[in-house]
Amino acid sequence: MQGLFGGEHVVLRALDMSSGSVDFGVISGIDEAGAAHLATPEAAELAMPLFKKAVPGTAFLLQQLIGHQAYERDAFYNEIMRPVNGYHGLGAYAMGAEACFDIAICRPRASAAFHETDAGQLQALLPHLSTVIALQRRLRGLNERASNLSGLLDRVDEGVIVTDATGRVISLNALASGMVAEADGLDLEGGRIRAATPAATQSLRAAIGAVAVPQGVE
Repeated sequence: MQGLFGGEHVVLRALDMSSGSVDFGVISGIDEAGAAHLATPEAAELAMPLFKKAVPGTAFLLQQLIGHQAYERDAFYNEIMRPVNGYHGLGAYAMGAEACFDIAICRPRASAAFHETDAGQLQALLPHLSTVIALQRRLRGLNERASNLSGLLDRVDEGVIVTDATGRVISLNALASGMVAEADGLDLEGGRIRAATPAATQSLRAAIGAVAVPQGVE
């Protein structure tokens, strides 16, 4: 985004719809101190009146929301954007069922202002941003559930291996990891569970496949 639009910096925030808090954020083109300043609740509070003037799901130019003279007197510019050399702005925010985010792309005062063509280009990218953010959120949820499952299995006093219907290992607890590492009758082959002999492996995988198929489904 920074290179595509010739921005000095870019701020992208994914928001939690239930709480309104920042789920995760990316700030590019600003040093660590400036990024920390932009990520404060005070910065979000000062930016809110401007974002409220925008239409959700529609890319906008900053000058469409506030005139240059008014902007130069605005607290958001003087306290937040001016210290990080931001002046001209291009942005958007979306509030979808699976992705809620806002993005701001800025250039310094000495640079050329953004134009309607830039807004149109950003508008075309918004659906793709929504898809990526929704996917990232789902993957993070899966990772968190997998981590919780691993923690739970580690509390079990016996070795536990969770596989899919083909015998491919999804998760295993610490005791099972030790058993597999010893390769004493139980091992992994291409990520799938393997017994001591080919015949035993075939029987084990067949048993796993049988219990993995829901009753009544062939």
